[in-house]
Amino acid sequence: MNSSNLKSIQKNIYQTYFSDGVWDLVIGLIYLMAGLGIWINQNFWYLFPIILLVLPLILKRAITFPRMGQMQIKQTKKLWISLLFFLIEAILFIFLYFISANNSTKNPFLLWLTQNLFVIIGLMIALFFVLTGKTLYFKRLYLYAVITLIGFSLMYRVIPAGIVLTFLGVLIIVISLIVIRNFIRYHPIQNNEEITQEVHS
Repeated sequence: MNSSNLKSIQKNIYQTYFSDGVWDLVIGLIYLMAGLGIWINQNFWYLFPIILLVLPLILKRAITFPRMGQMQIKQTKKLWISLLFFLIEAILFIFLYFISANNSTKNPFLLWLTQNLFVIIGLMIALFFVLTGKTLYFKRLYLYAVITLIGFSLMYRVIPAGIVLTFLGVLIIVISLIVIRNFIRYHPIQNNEEITQEVHS
């Protein structure tokens, strides 16, 4: 099998893996919990591990595996995405620390960074979505990158952060529910044995 055929198979499996809308729902819930937490001044951070780790597994087993068989993303891909996520988080942490440790009123550049803080954060999140979407052929992440950047650009300048994040969460959840509904409609439950598919890089 030549490299072009292998790449085509990888692309098809990844697109199938993300065609169920499960990870769209996870992203939407993360935004929603963050937004509601800020909006109503409640701490929902303890729910994030459940949403990120437990919920996808439950939904995949309930919705996806009975219809498409069990699919796994190769560990190297998972590691790459995790490293990218933590790298962007580290850059944001250093960036925020740099701003807080210096007097922005005396430095025009720091003042500009402070005034555009949420735009920069939105840009970093959007960059993560774009790179992840390109790597895993998860094209809806491009849409989420765009609406994230728009939302964060409006944050605090026009609309409070809690409202922006809540709206983004609701919007992505609505998209995810449409995707899940279509997935269930067009992929009836299979009676054959589970087939484990693993993408090789």
